[in-house]
Amino acid sequence: YKPASYLWRYDINPPRPWDEWGVAKWTRLFQYEIPQDLVFAYDLTYDAGAWSEDLRRTVEDTLFRPALALSLQVHEDMAGHITNLNPTLYQRMIHLGRVLNDPETVHQAVRFMEDMIRMSYHFDGMEFEGAMAYHGVVTGRLGIGVRMLSGYVDPEGYVDERFGYIVGRGERPLDFPIHSKAWEVWSMMTYPDGPQAYIHDT
Repeated sequence: YKPASYLWRYDINPPRPWDEWGVAKWTRLFQYEIPQDLVFAYDLTYDAGAWSEDLRRTVEDTLFRPALALSLQVHEDMAGHITNLNPTLYQRMIHLGRVLNDPETVHQAVRFMEDMIRMSYHFDGMEFEGAMAYHGVVTGRLGIGVRMLSGYVDPEGYVDERFGYIVGRGERPLDFPIHSKAWEVWSMMTYPDGPQAYIHDT
């Protein structure tokens, strides 16, 4: 569907390529397509006796994995174009990958986050769009993605043949000084009484 000033127009199953960010099945944007609330609920109840293996497989194969696949297809069709909302997708990928014991999804999210950190900031640590609102969205949500990795360790014997990462065994693939510098910019651009400096469309 495509936004207008007062209207959302819905297209059912539009054909690929999906080369705009307003493509999704369960929500308005592909970055939010993985239903994180349901992933949390599934995670919290995973060991409950009400879940059978068949029921788990149904939920994973008809809800979670298709949502992940659609998100990645839109990301691919957009030629990897990165928007300021993409960290939302990456943190959801990490959470889902951990819940489904799918290290490949976790590692792909780490790769996406590395790419985003590399391209998002000027040398002074300011997010390239120049507005403190976007700076906060990008820096903060990337920070949530980093916290989503807390305590994660690759399964024993897993080898990342795609990206060559080792995650959770002393390696720090997201330890970028520029991301730390970005947090300092947030403080520098905030007035003593709380508001951020009004730059661009902040």
